[in-house]
Amino acid sequence: MEPDTQSKADVIRERVLEAARRVLVQEGHAGFSMRKVAAASDMRLGHLQYYYGARAELVRALVTSITERFDVFYAQRLLPLEDPLDRFIGSAEFVLYGGPVRDMGPLLRECWSMARRDADVAEAMDDFYRGWRDRLARAMRDVNPDLVAAQAELLGAEVVAMISGSFLFTEGFGEAPLPGRFAQHLRSRLTATPWMTNA
Repeated sequence: MEPDTQSKADVIRERVLEAARRVLVQEGHAGFSMRKVAAASDMRLGHLQYYYGARAELVRALVTSITERFDVFYAQRLLPLEDPLDRFIGSAEFVLYGGPVRDMGPLLRECWSMARRDADVAEAMDDFYRGWRDRLARAMRDVNPDLVAAQAELLGAEVVAMISGSFLFTEGFGEAPLPGRFAQHLRSRLTATPWMTNA
């Protein structure tokens, strides 16, 4: 009985997160509300608040779901790649172009916009940023085990910053406006860094 209940709860949460994604992308951060998400997921507001008590909690769940999808994507698609630099670039491209996460670019842009006005959302997005910086830093140490943690963290932060800039200046969020150029730039930038390679 309990596993069925848990499964039903997971289905509801997935439905809510999909509805929240649609509302945020379509309405923008200014039009995003728990009431609209409840309507889009075909449930009462009180029922939605049972699962996600406040808007910041829902945003946190939304961005966490992106990380969870990345973990699956990394294990299935990137981990088998022989070159660790290819795994790192694949990770960065996932963040920029979304991997299997539809509308990831505008979704994160709107989350960051909301964070500028809501301290609780800002905290959730800061945790999201730190998590991705740390993931990319671990990938860097996989490329070059001689890197110290601070160096890898700096590189991870730089790549997150480059990706954030791409969100601001890219028109076509779902696809690379210049195919392959991001990976080419990232590879040349990283291999030009004196402590990047152990050669």
